[in-house]
Order: sequence, then structure tokens, then C-alpha cells
Amino acid sequence: MDMHSSGQMEEFKLDPKKQEAFEKIVNEKYGGDLHKALRRAIDYFLMYEKSSSLTKVSDTLKEIEGKLSKIREMNSQLSDKLKTINETKETLQHRAAQNANANNGGGAGGNPKSN
Repeated sequence: MDMHSSGQMEEFKLDPKKQEAFEKIVNEKYGGDLHKALRRAIDYFLMYEKSSSLTKVSDTLKEIEGKLSKIREMNSQLSDKLKTINETKETLQHRAAQNANANNGGGAGGNPKSN
């Protein structure tokens, strides 16, 4: 299939990771038959490009992925804040316990209200 007016197809190169993944699928699912895999890929491409609903689904998935990323970031920030709050709470409780012991004469005799 010639798509260029010059009569020659330009050399087609893929990102190395995509090429490796593509070759793995061609070998596993199509028994290494590149033409069969490309025909299938073209079918999917045409189906996708002709279907506005699939395009919308794709756009929606991209939006969802973006929102999930933001949620993960917010979750991480909240987790950090909760950790800080819990550490502060523990420090305050420790200080309160030390103050209570100091006010009760070093902790001897227990709580006077319980007598």
C-alpha cells in the first residue's frame, strides 16, 4: 500500500519499548505472522477512527487516568499530614503525661481523685 506521492514508503520506526511489546504480541498471538497482525491492527484502527463513541471512551479514560493521578497525589499528601498530626499528638500526650507526673510528685501515690 503506497501512501506517498513519491511512490516509496518512508521507513517506519517505533519507540523501542513499543516495538518490543508489539513483537511479543505478534509472536504470541499471531505465530509471528506480521501481516496477519497488521491487518488486525488496521481493522482496530478503522473501527476506532470511525466510531465517535470509542473516541469518547478513549478521551474519558484519559480524563479518568488524570483524575486518578490527582487523587493519588492528594492521598499521599493527606497521608503525610496524618502522619504529622499523629506524631504531634503523641508528642503532646507524652508532654501531658510528664506534666501530670511532675504535678503528682513524680507519679507516686497515683491519682488523688481515685481514693
